Amino acid sequence: MCRILSAHAQNQSGMNRLAGLGRGFVCFLRLLNCAMGYILSARAETIIREREIAHEWLDTTMNTPELLLPHESDPTLYHALRRIPAFGDRILRVIYNATQEPSVIVTVYFDRTMKGKL
Repeated sequence: MCRILSAHAQNQSGMNRLAGLGRGFVCFLRLLNCAMGYILSARAETIIREREIAHEWLDTTMNTPELLLPHESDPTLYHALRRIPAFGDRILRVIYNATQEPSVIVTVYFDRTMKGKL
């Protein structure tokens, strides 16, 4: 069984923020992420929802990154980067903890500093 690190799973009031999606749908998404080999932190869930980052972009970046970098100061973290053609070739950066099984995505964002570098 997959461990869920989401504040939504630990805090009923957190579920209220996703009430429009329905509790069953949120649980389904979490299980799907586990099947894909990663889970989302509460912060990553919020960012993906607010910035409307497609899960398929996240999956592609995690499964076939164009560039994989270790974190500068934390040896447990890695940065997976990939161009997203459907979003104007912007670079998606996914920072995740590779020491946990499954990997835990800490944060995700489009990295403006990497544009034209991949």
